[in-house]
Amino acid sequence: MLDDGSTDNTTAVVGDFIKQDERIQLVSLRHHGPWVTKNHGLCCARGHFTTFIDSDDEYLASHLERRAAYLARHSTVDLIHGGLEIIGDQYVVDKDDISKKIHLSQCVVGGTIFTRQAIFKQVKGFKNLSFASDADLVSRCQNHGMSIRRVFFPTYRYYRTTPDSITIRLAQQGV
Repeated sequence: MLDDGSTDNTTAVVGDFIKQDERIQLVSLRHHGPWVTKNHGLCCARGHFTTFIDSDDEYLASHLERRAAYLARHSTVDLIHGGLEIIGDQYVVDKDDISKKIHLSQCVVGGTIFTRQAIFKQVKGFKNLSFASDADLVSRCQNHGMSIRRVFFPTYRYYRTTPDSITIRLAQQGV
């Protein structure tokens, strides 16, 4: 787990999980922003699969199990995304035309990305973009000929009510 400069009780909460499962590790960073933190996490990752979750979202109980099982059953699929429950505004700025808003069903939501660890290394992780870095990552995977599937089992709860989220800040700026 990566802690990118949180000011809550993350270390104490994660400490309990670390005591219960040696596979869990905590890497604490000063606040560097999402792309640096995610790329650092990719360097530290030891498992076969990789995924991310933002601090204001949550996995439902079966999230990791169902996604791992999907990739195990579909050995030719490199990356999956999708399958979310949206809490709050279901529209975001269109990455291709910032004067428009589109429904989240037309987007790649980063927390739903689940892939084999090696995939991130092939595309060299995330780029420093102001938003839509997750969509950029998936696009680069497609350009590398990787097999990508959207799943529809809603195991990721995406909260669009947090005031400091990237998409809410963009909307407030009139972007």
